[in-house]
Amino acid sequence: MRIIAAVLLSGTLLLHAASIEVATIKPAVPDAAGSSGEDGRNGVLKMWNVSLKRCIRYAYTIPEDQIVGGPGWIDERRYDILAKADQPAGEPELLTMLQPLLADRFKLELHRETRNVQGYELKVAKGGIKATASDPARHSGGDGGRGRIDSVASEWSALTIRLSALPGRRLST
Repeated sequence: MRIIAAVLLSGTLLLHAASIEVATIKPAVPDAAGSSGEDGRNGVLKMWNVSLKRCIRYAYTIPEDQIVGGPGWIDERRYDILAKADQPAGEPELLTMLQPLLADRFKLELHRETRNVQGYELKVAKGGIKATASDPARHSGGDGGRGRIDSVASEWSALTIRLSALPGRRLST
């Protein structure tokens, strides 16, 4: 069983972003080629050329293919987002602060439901985990392609999402 997030956009305002001091959300440059992503350091979250679905992925730490519903443009329209917290915060805190911002600016409502889906199971091999602990102050990130992933200072949930994209199937832990 996996949890699927269903997206609803409505006119209902859910929460106010009490922890974000100021935020701007602008349409990205049309046909902006190349990369998209996010960077959160020292209380400032920068996201560029991201779809609303990608924002939901970052804010709720769930794979994009487990986000269902919403209008057709949820994958198509791209945004540049700059948000400043009212106090110093790291990337995980900033991404959590994105949740009420999405509710406020996009009138996003989200509910979770359980569905059966096919996938792989990620298990620890004999001999234990070979990963090493990162410095908590280090900026997290990941890169990969063609069947490999390099990940630094990532939470297990983020690493699982990256690993899931490789075979095109969900991983459960």
